[in-house]
Amino acid sequence: MCSDALEIAIRARSRALGPLHPTFNIVDIIRNGLRRILPPNAHEICSGRLFISLTR
Repeated sequence: MCSDALEIAIRARSRALGPLHPTFNIVDIIRNGLRRILPPNAHEICSGRLFISLTR
């Protein structure tokens, strides 16, 4: 996970505006990282044990 965070920082710094550059997509980077790490049935394994709270 630490190497993934460093990879995100390297990708962000490689662009002129960093993470604000229009082609920098943090969602895709995180999604691809989770797909690489988690098993295909991760949603079934954590069913009933994972809760996400959104606040304003």
